[in-house]
Amino acid sequence: MAINVKDFPIYSLDFVKTNEHWISAYGGFNGLSPYYAEDTRTGLTIPNCVPFVYGYWHCLGNCTRPKELELSPYNANSFYGHNDSYERSATVPKVGAIICWSGGSDGYGHVAIVTKVIKNKNGTYKIKTLNSAYKSTMYYERELTSPFNFKSYTCQGFIYCPFINDGEAEDSSEITVWDLVGFGIKLVEKIINYAKEQNNKES
Repeated sequence: MAINVKDFPIYSLDFVKTNEHWISAYGGFNGLSPYYAEDTRTGLTIPNCVPFVYGYWHCLGNCTRPKELELSPYNANSFYGHNDSYERSATVPKVGAIICWSGGSDGYGHVAIVTKVIKNKNGTYKIKTLNSAYKSTMYYERELTSPFNFKSYTCQGFIYCPFINDGEAEDSSEITVWDLVGFGIKLVEKIINYAKEQNNKES
């Protein structure tokens, strides 16, 4: 059963650290991840962005086999161009999607899970993502705006999650400078028109 966007689960680090979808199915560990453990003491496949997003989708879809997904089994920079059946977009984010980047200091790219999408009034997007960094930070959040590049990473696009019901992005409630300018212009026009009406009445 697909998950509605409003019910999208934010899995905490404590949840991830004890869930079988982020524990290696290889090397003697009892888990469902199709990756070897980064931490051989716990069997956890993180910190590492690729098994992190694999685990998230595995958990969302209640997958029961290590290789049930069609995602790329290689580095993060191969995800977006991988030959699979998942829908994708180079520019339009959706909750639950895997956002893919090329580049980085090692050239291997990065992937993360989109947890929130807000559409700005100018047509751009603001997103929140959950991440894990190889041999670095196990779990962290990052906010980005279109075109979603950061540091030496270039956004390739979004792979939409098949376990999430399609949903519209939230509209931004932020007031921009251009909103204020537009309001000011309209207010001046009203004042001018009112003055003209008063002059016409007096004449």
